[in-house]
Amino acid sequence: MHFSGIIVTARPQELADTSHRVDAVPGVEVHYLDPEGGRIVAVLETETLEEQQEGLRRLQELPGVLAAALVEHRSEELGATGTENEQENRFDE
Repeated sequence: MHFSGIIVTARPQELADTSHRVDAVPGVEVHYLDPEGGRIVAVLETETLEEQQEGLRRLQELPGVLAAALVEHRSEELGATGTENEQENRFDE
């Protein structure tokens, strides 16, 4: 499984509509809205890295989205022993 934290930026006056569009993208869940800054905090959960890339691209192309940036990525896979191997990548601005 792959999990990414994404910050989406929208015009504050369009935040509600844009957040509904963001939340409708498969695998995306909106967790926080910043009405003053026009920011949406979302998590994208997919099976593959390619689906992560496609999901981020879809977010970037949504009407009302000014920018969508990956801020953290985590991957969890079952190892040979059946336990989770976890990898984390942070993307700091």
